[in-house]
Amino acid sequence: MNRRQAIGWGAAAAIAIPTGWLWWKKSDFDEVSAWGKKEENVLSAAVDALLPEGNMPGGIELGVDKFVSKMIHDCLPIEEKQAFAKELLVLAKKDFSTQTPEDRLSLLKSYPEDSTFISLLRNLAIRGYTTSEYYMMQVQGFEFIPGHYSGCVNLNQNA
Repeated sequence: MNRRQAIGWGAAAAIAIPTGWLWWKKSDFDEVSAWGKKEENVLSAAVDALLPEGNMPGGIELGVDKFVSKMIHDCLPIEEKQAFAKELLVLAKKDFSTQTPEDRLSLLKSYPEDSTFISLLRNLAIRGYTTSEYYMMQVQGFEFIPGHYSGCVNLNQNA
């Protein structure tokens, strides 16, 4: 590869990589299965407790639980994944998935504020929600190519 090709590929990567993850769709994570069914159900219930459905779609409807699962599965070291899964199993033993949303939220609030499990779950859930396609397009009003360019216009004398 010559120098011009290398510079061209580098410039293309510098533009393409950051724009590829501006938002995501629920269907991007349909095949995510980092843990067993029990842990996935508890994670979904926890995301539902943190981001319930109201005037806007909730975390489950937008697939935030799948996003959190994928991020933990792909981005954390094995020890932290195991610790997170262990906490999910602790919640599963308390029948977390079958409790009412209020009970789920109070159980999550019973964790210490500096708990790694809660801070990771909360931060990833918020990141997943605020980077979802729905939030970016409907709430933030994201435009992939912002503004309109009018190249040939008459200038006003008073302007």
